[in-house]
Amino acid sequence: MSTMEGLIWKDIRMLAFYCRRYLLIALPISVIFFLTGQESIAMVYHVIVVSGMITTLMSYDEKSGWNQYCGTLPCKTGQMVGAKYIMLLLLQVVLLGILAAALVGKNLYAGRPFFEGSGIFPLLFGMSVGMMSLILPFLFRLGIEKGRMAYYLVFLVSCALSGALVMVSQEVKVPTGGILGVGLVVLYLGSWYV
Repeated sequence: MSTMEGLIWKDIRMLAFYCRRYLLIALPISVIFFLTGQESIAMVYHVIVVSGMITTLMSYDEKSGWNQYCGTLPCKTGQMVGAKYIMLLLLQVVLLGILAAALVGKNLYAGRPFFEGSGIFPLLFGMSVGMMSLILPFLFRLGIEKGRMAYYLVFLVSCALSGALVMVSQEVKVPTGGILGVGLVVLYLGSWYV
């Protein structure tokens, strides 16, 4: 097992112990919001859950002294950072899977095609990954407690910008998804190496 795999397994075990409530709550909330027609709330909740889980992992690492202990191991700082970025992607896949299951259930219940309305998933994935790409460098540099204000500011600005982007793309009829997707991938990779 490589060092990176070990760090990822450590984070998965921490998620299973400390963050399982997030996942246990995510499924019923997603189903309720989809069945009541409040998909946008379920989408925002997804972004909050992913950012909360990553922040919780980093907070437990900081409070337990893991960051200092890890410095004594043959593990580079880049590997520690990379493990968190990979966990971000893994959490995205799991929670998008929960949302997709809720959407398929709603569509089956309503007698519509399985994936009708699934076009929002790339935007949701991009918004969440883009937001965390802006937050994670602050959390790594400043620590969890000092970086929390940056977390709140980036979250508010991201939500405002995504709402404005949706409004503009509906009025102008320009496919902004591809441009936005490429921009967010560049932002994510750039953030990883900052």
